[in-house]
Amino acid sequence: VEALAAHRQLLWTVTSHRRSILSERANTKRGLISLNWIKAEVVSCIRISIRLLGEFLQHLQQVAREEGGGVGEKAR
Repeated sequence: VEALAAHRQLLWTVTSHRRSILSERANTKRGLISLNWIKAEVVSCIRISIRLLGEFLQHLQQVAREEGGGVGEKAR
């Protein structure tokens, strides 16, 4: 839950920062540095999303094991 809240905060930060950058001149050095920062933050968000999805899938597998097997075992 904490990781999800941190992820939401990061997405909000990137979105709000992106809006402020778009209002600046794109060809200024400050604008280009900010755009690079946004790219790095977006990559970070994607990595966090993948990690959270992996953790969620592991949790689902654990629940399936505890309930007597997954879909594959029931089909046998």
